[in-house]
Amino acid sequence: MKYNIKTFAILTDLLGDSFEISAENNSIESLKKSLIERNPTAEKILASSRFVVENRFVENDYVFKNEQLILIMPPSSGG
Repeated sequence: MKYNIKTFAILTDLLGDSFEISAENNSIESLKKSLIERNPTAEKILASSRFVVENRFVENDYVFKNEQLILIMPPSSGG
């Protein structure tokens, strides 16, 4: 299975805007580990980021289905 990843804000600089990742990443937790291997400097941001699948926020134990789009939303502030 493959998953399409879309990142925002600082994660775009650290990981890229959008990319595909392989099947061994079947949960948010395993996906985070894989992304940290891709760029270890993203670890702190990923630890506090939210993940969106099918227009809803999901928790670390969420199990992906094939070909899903996963949005990674880093923390942000605004005024």
